[in-house]
Amino acid sequence: MEQNKKSKPVLPAVKYFKYAIRDIVLVVLGILIALQINNWNQNRKAKIGEQNVLYTLHKDLNMALVNGQNYLENESMQVKILNDYIISSVKRDSLLSLDNGEYLIMKGLWTVEFQTPVVSVFEDMKNSGTTAIISNQEIRKNLAALHVSL
Repeated sequence: MEQNKKSKPVLPAVKYFKYAIRDIVLVVLGILIALQINNWNQNRKAKIGEQNVLYTLHKDLNMALVNGQNYLENESMQVKILNDYIISSVKRDSLLSLDNGEYLIMKGLWTVEFQTPVVSVFEDMKNSGTTAIISNQEIRKNLAALHVSL
């Protein structure tokens, strides 16, 4: 009987220890599952953010292309007017006879300018240090090359 009395207190302690271990394992598993779900959610948000940035970047680059083409057309027209004015006296006289002829010549002489395309989303990313949001290395490399050439 003395052995039974001594063994009874040991059994509940082992039972409680097993329950405690089980509860700790369940809590740890729950935390790990919650962390994994959180990581999935953050990755999903990052992908959505990257897609939004790439879409805006695409729009900015298309707008820069259109603006650049308009700029080149305008500058080509001004160069042609100046070339005609300098080379041909007949064209110079016909150009000066226009109501706005002097204006066109002065505009051609004094409004030569250099315009760089503005890619605002890339500038924002560069200034905030978030260019790493773009996961494609080739796109990041090309954007860096674009920035250097501007």
